[in-house]
Amino acid sequence: MPIYKVSYVVPQRPNEGTILSQRTPPQVGDIVVLRERRYRVKEVIDLLPSQGAVHFLHATVEPIEEEAG
Repeated sequence: MPIYKVSYVVPQRPNEGTILSQRTPPQVGDIVVLRERRYRVKEVIDLLPSQGAVHFLHATVEPIEEEAG
């Protein structure tokens, strides 16, 4: 079963990104939760060639603004 090491990057907010290991790759449009905040995936690219079952990805995300209600 493949493992995806994903570097999540929030442009203009370098301290909000993180690296996660997960069983499925992120897809554009996915919603992810990083440090208790919701983000939408905007771009996914291969970061490095895979090493066996381990894949290295870079995902650019943007914060989802919570609606006041």
